[in-house]
Amino acid sequence: ARDTLYVNQFVAGNASLKLESFNVDLQQQSHYPWEGKIKITLNPERTSSFTLAIRIPGWVQNQPMPSDLYHYADKNGEQPSLKVNAEVMTISTEKGYVHLTRQWQKGDVVELSLFAALLVMKP
Repeated sequence: ARDTLYVNQFVAGNASLKLESFNVDLQQQSHYPWEGKIKITLNPERTSSFTLAIRIPGWVQNQPMPSDLYHYADKNGEQPSLKVNAEVMTISTEKGYVHLTRQWQKGDVVELSLFAALLVMKP
């Protein structure tokens, strides 16, 4: 959708993006994959309603791919955590993404933690 901003990779950096009729500056802080904490700061040019879709890696939810066709034999009991402006959000995925639709304002912060899952990953 033209009013959806997708985050697929968790690489630290900045981006300026154009959605439907406005621009959004995005800053992503991360040390992924060595650390599982990702911080995304959104700065739309004006308060605007749009969807931020963040990829939740399948291995975090014990799925090699976003379906129920395959699963890991040794399941990880930990789940990722997600916060928007320090408010805990429920993670419900659709085709591997969590969709956050809301009125976004300058300085809104999304924090995704995959850390616990990373600690139990086997080499």
